[in-house]
Formats: sequence, structure tokens, C-alpha cells
Amino acid sequence: MRIGLALRTVGGVTPASAAPDPAADDWERPVSRRDRLVDAGIAALLLACTAITIPLTASAARDAPLWFDIAWAVAITVPLAWRRRYPAAVSVLVTAVFLTGELTVQPEPLVNQIAPFIALYSVGAWSRDRQRAFVVRAALVVAFVVLLAGVAVSAPTRLPAQIGNLSASATLGLAALSSALYLTAGVAFGETAWRSARRRASLEVRTSELVRERKRTAQQAVALERLRIARELHDVVAHHVSVIGLQAGAARWVLDTDSAKASEALSAIEQNARQAVEELHGMLLTLRAEDIPDEPAHATSTLGIDQILDLVRAADRAGTPTSWSVTGDARRLSAATALTLYRVVQEALTNVRKHAGPGARADVRLHVSSDALELRIDDHGGASDSSPSSMHGLGQLGMRERVAAIGGTFEAGPSPEGYRVRVDVPLPS
Repeated sequence: MRIGLALRTVGGVTPASAAPDPAADDWERPVSRRDRLVDAGIAALLLACTAITIPLTASAARDAPLWFDIAWAVAITVPLAWRRRYPAAVSVLVTAVFLTGELTVQPEPLVNQIAPFIALYSVGAWSRDRQRAFVVRAALVVAFVVLLAGVAVSAPTRLPAQIGNLSASATLGLAALSSALYLTAGVAFGETAWRSARRRASLEVRTSELVRERKRTAQQAVALERLRIARELHDVVAHHVSVIGLQAGAARWVLDTDSAKASEALSAIEQNARQAVEELHGMLLTLRAEDIPDEPAHATSTLGIDQILDLVRAADRAGTPTSWSVTGDARRLSAATALTLYRVVQEALTNVRKHAGPGARADVRLHVSSDALELRIDDHGGASDSSPSSMHGLGQLGMRERVAAIGGTFEAGPSPEGYRVRVDVPLPS
């Protein structure tokens, strides 16, 4: 059989792009409009070839009637236009036409070799049901083997003793060898094409998943950065603005009666305004550190345990007596933990000034042990001007998120003497 011509013909067929979900058992290679046009073109080309080869081979002692040649040519070529959509059915039909021609009248030899090869290849390359593809190919191989066996048995009576320079046995041996190569190539190339398409589809799926995951990760990073910025802005602005508001109110009340206290309140306003500007400036420099590499960035992470005393003093000056005590070695705390504690104390004292009412006082206690730390902020006394639920806003949400980020737990709620904020964080030994 003319294996070279068959291989070149099939090699020109471009498989369709693979479909998603290649790991599924019922994965199917999609057939595009372009694929259908290619298959129709191959069928038309082979049919056109028969219009040339049939008259040529008719002069070589072929006595098949014209109607048989026309019917055979149409039956063996036209079904190939549907070889990707119905590979098993097309392969069975084309093989049946091939065997009919071989057993009745010796058909045209060129297309008669190419069409079954393409059909056998298509079963392996395009069948979705792999078990069916195996059964169909096995049946076709058996049919070809039976045909060759029948030819070999009847050869002594059908074939002359000498065909050209070859004996009848040599001719049969070459036919058997070429048929074996033909069948092996059709099965192997079809299976290879299927597996290659499946690997390509799997790679495309993984690539698309990686692209989606990269986009999702980028969106999450942006959301987390926005959340971090929102927490920092809330902590900075809420604390200093609340102090400025209280001091401005105090200055307005004593402006005409006690100029010294009014001046002290205005100094506190000035100091808090400067601190707010400095912290906002440091935050912005941190956020723009990549854009301004030569400018030093004073990040808000430099705030820590030592700066909590400044918050306590600011609360005292704002009219809320506040105490601060530390037990244990606070120097072993990491920068992230120290900054989180600073922000929690800052927000808690801001809430005390906003919600605890006049006459309230606050106690801030930090206890550091060998395996954990405990931070408590208690406000005592004062007539609250807000219900406890009013304190469950962005401030507490930010504190809870900060504490969770360092692996701690956050609690806030009414206590027998007022309101309590508690933070517990495990520490490495």
C-alpha cells in the first residue's frame, strides 16, 4: 500500500483547537467551522483525484463498469467530510467500501489506499468515547487481517506465478508488510494526535487558570492595600481630630475668662494638628516609596510601645485622665505587634473621649509574659452619650482586623465600671 502518499495527505490535516476540561472522561475536541471546511476540501480533492485516476487505471486491465467506479468513488470519499464529527461511523463506512471494492472488482488503487488510512486515523484522533474508539479500531484491523488472509489463501489460483520481476509469494509478502505499516501508522498517529490535543488543552486550561488567579491575586492585593490605608487614615485622623475638637471647645469656653487655659488649649490644637500632618506625610511617603526612592520614608511602623505614653499624655491634656502601666519585657515585641498595640490604644482612647462622656477616666495596661501579651483599655465613670452599639463602627472593625493580622484575639464590650477593650496575642517562646 502507498503509505507515503497517505501520510502526506493526513499530515496536511490540522487538528481543531482543544476544548476546556481535558481531564473529564467525556472530553471532546471541538470541531470548528474551519475544520469542517478543511474536511470538505479533503473529500472534494480525493473525489477529484478519482476523476483522473479511474480513467488511467481503466487501461491497466481493469474491467469495472463505469457506474461502479462512480458509486465507489463517491462512497469512499464523500463521508470523509464528516470524519471529525462522526469518526467511528465514517471509518466503518469507508472501510466497508474499501473491502467491498477489494473483494469484488479491483478498484482504483490511489484513493483506495488513502481514504481508509484517513478514516482509521480520525477514529483515534477525534473519538470522544475512547473505549468505542478502541473497539472500532480493533474491528477494522481484524477486518483487514481477514482480507489479507483471504487473499493469501486464494493467491495460488488468482495470481500468476510471476508478477514482473517478483514472484507471487514476494508480492504477497510486500502487500502484508505495507498493510501492517499502514494499520500501525493509522492507529499510532491517531492516538498520538488525541493525546497531544489533550495535553495542549490541559496546558491552555492551566494557563487560563493562572491568568485568572494572577488577576484575582492582584485585585486582592489592591483591596488589602486599600483596607490598610483606610485603617491608617482612620486611626490618624480620628485621634487627632477628636483631640482638636475637644480642645477647641474648651478654648472657646474659657477664652474670655481664662486666657492661660485658652492658650494651653490652642497649643494642644497646634501640636495635634502638626502630629496629624506628620503622620499623614509619613504614610504618603511610605506609599510612594517606589516612586521616590531617594527620599527617606518615615513609615508609621516606627510607632510602637514607647509612643503609647504620648497618647496617654494627649488624652490627659484633652480632659480624660489616663493611666499607663507596663509589666513584663515589652522590648521583645515585634515592630508589627507594637504598631498594632499603638493603633488599638489610639482608637480606644479616641472612643473614650467621644463616647464615655465628661468625668470619665481611662486605664491602659499592658502585660507581657513569656508566651503571650494582654492589653486592656478600661474607661471608668462618666455619663455615656452613646449606646454601646454606636461604638461598633469602622474604628472597632479596624482594631479587630489589625489584631487578627498578628494572630491575636480582640474583645470589646461593656464592663462593670464602663467599657473595656481587650487584646490577647500569643508570643513565640
